[in-house]
Amino acid sequence: MKTLIVLLLALLIPSHVLCKPLLLKELKDKSISNLLGSIQVLSEYSDKNSAYFIRVFATRDYGECDGDLATCPKQSLLVLVSTRDEYPEQKVFTIPKAYEWAFVKYLEMPKTEGAENFAVIALKQKLKTDHNVPPEYQNCTLRVNLNKGELECR
Repeated sequence: MKTLIVLLLALLIPSHVLCKPLLLKELKDKSISNLLGSIQVLSEYSDKNSAYFIRVFATRDYGECDGDLATCPKQSLLVLVSTRDEYPEQKVFTIPKAYEWAFVKYLEMPKTEGAENFAVIALKQKLKTDHNVPPEYQNCTLRVNLNKGELECR
C-alpha cells in the first residue's frame, strides 16, 4: 500500500518540479539565422514514379527596400535534388541572385537516374525596373540532376 501511495504522489507532482530545464545552445552564425529567417519553400515535387525528389527554396538577402528596387535585398534560390532511396543521395544547387524569382512549373521529370536525365523546371526572373513602370520578367529554364545544374535565361 505504501508503494502505491508513493507512485500516486510521483504521478501527481508536475515533471518540471522534478527536472531542471535544459539550456539550449545559441547558434552564433548570423548567416544561418538570416537563411532560416527568410527561407520559404517555392515548390516541391515528390511523385513516387519520378527518379528525383525536388524542393525549390527562395531566400532573400538581409535588409529592406527604401522604395527604389535597386536598393532592395535580392533573392536567390536553392534547389535540393534527392534520390528516392532509403538512404538518398542529395545535392543542393544555388541559383544566382535576382530582384525576384518565381516558380512557373515542372516541365520534365525523369523516371530513372542518370547523368543525362534532368529534371527541367520553368522559372521567371524579375529584371530591374523603375517603380513607375510595370516590372519585366525573363523566362528561365533550370535543368538539374545529381551531377549538375544548369540555368538558361532568355
